Amino acid sequence: MTKGTPDPLILRTKEALRVAHEGRSARIAENLANIPVASRLTYKKATNGTASPRMAIKAMCMECIGWMRVEVRDCTAVCCPLYLYRPYQKKE
Repeated sequence: MTKGTPDPLILRTKEALRVAHEGRSARIAENLANIPVASRLTYKKATNGTASPRMAIKAMCMECIGWMRVEVRDCTAVCCPLYLYRPYQKKE
């Protein structure tokens, strides 16, 4: 590779990111159709980058567990990095 010649690996990576980003929008729209209405705003904000960290965690937990609040509260994935931060925990 000569000076000034773009690295082919970097070019492939940039192209892969562009393709992934285009597909991301389509997948988000597809997911929204299967999300309960009450959770759609949280998901939209989390996926477009306008959610607070707390709201993004809520969206992740809800998506992981199938959009059921009680299941998030009773989550058994104790090794999950978000386990201690998950919403809807019982007050002790």
